[in-house]
Amino acid sequence: MVTDVSGSVTSSNAYLTVVTGPQPSSQSVRPGASVTFTIQVDSGKPTDPFFYQWRFNSNELAGATSQTLTLSNVQCSQAGGYAVTVSNPAGSVTTSNALLIVEAEPRLGTPWWGADGLHFELIGCGSAAYVIQASKDFMDWTDISTNTVPSNGSVEFIDPDVFNLEARFYRAFRQP
Repeated sequence: MVTDVSGSVTSSNAYLTVVTGPQPSSQSVRPGASVTFTIQVDSGKPTDPFFYQWRFNSNELAGATSQTLTLSNVQCSQAGGYAVTVSNPAGSVTTSNALLIVEAEPRLGTPWWGADGLHFELIGCGSAAYVIQASKDFMDWTDISTNTVPSNGSVEFIDPDVFNLEARFYRAFRQP
């Protein structure tokens, strides 16, 4: 209501749309698992139409237009930020990102000799950092390298120190 010396005027009702409940929450899964992100919206008016558009790393996901986003058989390439834009005739709001982490166990490929040392491939999720450790007795392990796997899922590792050793064993794990 607005009042001045000429009188007063009352506007029509205005409604506020509020994104409530849990925002999409970050999740961590193994490759091949399924994951579901959900959003709850309440405007105070049960008849309000809402429209949803899910996003992955800020890009719209085609066909992802409901309150729930389910990803089946998740792969490393699907790791990243998921958000949803909720809109109605009054406007729109985009949630903060929920991070999807895909926890793949690293694999070490078949080794081969080169003039510069022992070569092998470290295979894991792209953009993840992995620690390579070495041991001569399977008891005492030493970090010898930390490598970030590029988006193609593998990186070559070369151990030049192997020429000076009787035996050397390797293992890799995702950097915490």
